[in-house]
Order: sequence, then C-alpha cells, then structure tokens
Amino acid sequence: MDRRFTGIMLIFMVILTSCSRTDTQLKGQLDLIESIIEKDGEQAYKMLKGMNRDSISSKSEYARYSLLMSMAMDKNYIDITSDSIIAPAVEYYRKHGSNDHKMKALYYRGVVERNAGNNESALEYFVKAEQYVPKTEDYLFAGRIYSAKQQIYRAIYDLPKSLTAQKLAYKNFSLAKDTSRIINSLINTTSLYISLNQLDSAKYTLDTLKTYWKKLDLVQKNLFYSNLLIFTKKHNKKNLNYILSSYLKDVPEKESINWIIVADSYFECNNIDSTLYSLSKYKEYHSSTANKDPVYFHILSCIEKESGRYQRAYDALSKYINLTNQQNYKILSQDTKFTEERVSTLMQEQREKYIRDVLILCIIILSLIFYLVINNLKAKNLKLQEAKNRYILLYNSAKEELSLLSELRTRNVLSKSGMEQLNERIGVLNKFIASHISQSYSQKAETEIANLMKDREKFIHSTVLSFEVSNHQFIQRLLVCGLSEWEVGICCLYAIGLRGKDIASYLQDKSFYKTSSNIRTKLNIPKNDSTINIYLTRMMEECK
Repeated sequence: MDRRFTGIMLIFMVILTSCSRTDTQLKGQLDLIESIIEKDGEQAYKMLKGMNRDSISSKSEYARYSLLMSMAMDKNYIDITSDSIIAPAVEYYRKHGSNDHKMKALYYRGVVERNAGNNESALEYFVKAEQYVPKTEDYLFAGRIYSAKQQIYRAIYDLPKSLTAQKLAYKNFSLAKDTSRIINSLINTTSLYISLNQLDSAKYTLDTLKTYWKKLDLVQKNLFYSNLLIFTKKHNKKNLNYILSSYLKDVPEKESINWIIVADSYFECNNIDSTLYSLSKYKEYHSSTANKDPVYFHILSCIEKESGRYQRAYDALSKYINLTNQQNYKILSQDTKFTEERVSTLMQEQREKYIRDVLILCIIILSLIFYLVINNLKAKNLKLQEAKNRYILLYNSAKEELSLLSELRTRNVLSKSGMEQLNERIGVLNKFIASHISQSYSQKAETEIANLMKDREKFIHSTVLSFEVSNHQFIQRLLVCGLSEWEVGICCLYAIGLRGKDIASYLQDKSFYKTSSNIRTKLNIPKNDSTINIYLTRMMEECK
C-alpha cells in the first residue's frame, strides 16, 4: 500500500514538474515577445504565429497571448474586424491582471470596432481604456489612446474635442520621448488649429515643426506642406507660389504629393493650367478615391465655371453635393457622441435639423406642386389656344376651297360622277362653315375638318377618274408622256380652267410650282409658247 501510494505521488510530481516547465517556457516566450513587440512587430507576429495557442491551458497566459497577437497584428497593419482574438483578453482583464493590461485590452478592442467602422463602439472602449491612464506610466500607450479618440472626434467633425484629445496625445508622446509621434501630433494639431481658424496657434505649431525638419520623413514633410498651404491660403495668399515651389522641390516623389491641396492652391493663384495638371495627377495616383472625393469635384466645378463650361461645372457641382450629403448622412447615422450631455445635445440638434429639414421639404414640395399646377394650367391653355388657332386656319382653308369648288361647279365641265363628288365635298364644307358660324367649336369638329382637308388627294383622284370616262384619249396622252397619277390630276385641274395660283392655293402644296415645272418638261411645252393651262385646254380639245 505504501509502495503504491509512493508511486502515485512520484507520477503526480513528474506531471506537475512537466506542467511547470511548460508554463515557464510559455511565460518566457510571451515575455520575450512583449519586450520586442514595439520595436520589431513583424518578428513578434511571426513568433506568435508559430505558437500553438490550443496548447495554452492557463487563462491568464491565453489572455496575454490574445492581447499580444492583437498588438502584433495592429503593428503589421492587419486590420481585424472581429473580436474573436481580443475577446479572451478583454474578458479576463475585466477582473484580473494589471492596469497596464486592462488599458491595452480595452484599447485594442476599440481598434477592432474602429476597423469595422463602428466609431460609436470604438470610442466607448477608448474612453474605458482612458480611465487607466493615470494608473500606469505607459505614456506611449496613453498617447495612442488620445490619438485614437481625436481621430474619431475629427471624423464626426467635433473639432474642439478632437483638438483636446490631440493635445493630450502630444503631451504623452513627449513624455515618452517618441520623436516620430511627437511630429505626427504637431502635424495633426496644426491641421485642427487651421480648421478651427486659430491661425496664431497654427503658426506656432508650424514653426515648432520646422525645428524638427531634419527628422521629418517624406510622409511627414508632405503633411507639413499640406498644412502650410492651407494656412497660407487663409493667412497670406501672396506666399502660395513660393511654398508650392518649395513643396515640389522638397517632396520629389510625385506619388507622395497631396495633389488635391496643390490643385486648390494653384487655383487660388489663378493658375488654371497648373490646377488642371494637379487634378490629373491626383486622379492618376488616387484613381480609386478621386471619384469619391467631394473636394476634387468642388475644385473641378470652379475651374469649369471659370473656363465658361457651365454644363461641366454644373455636373461637377452636382457630384460634389451628392458626395458631401453621403458623408454627412454617414456621420449622422453613426451617433458617435457618448457622454450623456453629448448624446442629448446631438439628439436635440438632430431633432431641430429634422424639423427644419421637414419644414424646408414641405415648402419645397408645396412650391413644386404650385409650380406644376401653374405650368399645367399654362400648358392646357396654350394647347387649347393652339388647337383654336389650327381650327381657324382650317376654317379659312375650307372657305378658300369652297370658293374654288363653287366656281368650278358653275363651269359645268365635270362628268356626272365627278360633279356628284364635287357637290358632296361642297356640302361637307358648307356644313363645317355653318357650325363655325354658330360658334360650336369642339375637338371633334377640328378633327373632322382636318380629315376633310387631307382629302384633297381623293378629290383630285376622282377628277382623274371622271376625265378617264369623259376624255380617255386625253388621259392616255398624258400618261404616254410619263406623267405620274398626281401630275395627271393637276393637268386635269388645269384643263378645266383653273389657274396655277388657284391650284396651289387649293392644294396648299409648297412643291406645287416645281411639280408644274416638271409637267412642262415632260410635255415638252416651250417656255415662250403659252401658259400651261391654255396648252392643256387646247390638248384636251384636240383629243375629243
């Protein structure tokens, strides 16, 4: 029994020793990774990727591993939008661990939300992380928290809060003696000062940045000049050309230049060619974002307007307005103000804006309805007047035709069937004229008379048929000369004694005189011989 108990204890001690050795090795690995992660994030990420996280049994070490992996991925610009990696760290450090770990876990949880575009949740976690700043001496990380807060406040255009957060970020980066982040903080602070129109403060930070000039990398120089151009535009436009020249000289890599700011500055100097060149470069190097950038279309609209291309200016301005509205909607829909005061203020602003927008919309809609009603009435009146004018023209035309046909009937030159058709047409015309005299205008009457006036071709055709019966030889002679049926009909009207101007008035055909000339040519009528109606009357007499 004693031997068995002793054996069990030995085995248990071996297992404990093995576990202890494993835990010690794991802790040593994580300690090493944590010590190098700030300076060599790539190597730290490779080491963490090489570890088997399923073999980590301790909750504390698993939470630490999760935190370090989130840090390493952020260091390597791997934007995670899921909390699956950081969640164990957040959960564990909620009740356990150091203030330093609590702060970092909450910060990286906020980073995940920011990557996912959830600024509201991101700011909440950053605010929670901020409460541990006074309890730690990690100034570098404190600076990151404030820097992250200022980015979100800036994204929602709460510039005063963004500036406050940025100043705290600068203070902590200065305590951490991180030169690169100090420079970035000064650049961001300058931009905020300019946006808030605090130009004296902006000049101070710009002068401070100049003392770091030799330590600025290419990106930082680019941002410095971008701020300087915007500042100069507001402060002293005369220096813009000099600064533009210095900018393009100090930042030789064209793809690194902020061409949209350069374009705006050139436009301010009335240099249209350079503005267009800068816009083309911006579109060349940023083709994926140019079509979504409202500033691009605003500058383009101004240029097109200056050049007198107003349609292009209008199109660019429309895109600028649409993109701006989209951005504003996106900002308002996020509701990213977290304190009770801020949330209530935003809601009040939204309510006021909503009421104002509804009132404006109602006014616009009512104005539009009124405009449409007035226009509709004007259109109806215009249409009615046009119809009446057409009716009057038809009436006058009918009177002229009636006069001509009545004269033709008195000559008694048509056959019986032709005379019947003539009388029928005269009867219809008389009926229409009688209705006009009684002032019984209607759409139906207009339609009937319009159809009637189109029937002249039928009358001419019936006249030809009448001549075909009464003077067949005359018709055949005309056809042998190559005349068309329409031309033969006109010849018949000539033969019964109508003059050219009478026929032209009756037919209301602008090409009548050309047709008449063609008839003379086909019949070989000499120009100085006689008029066409006399010639055809003589021909008809010869054919009897």
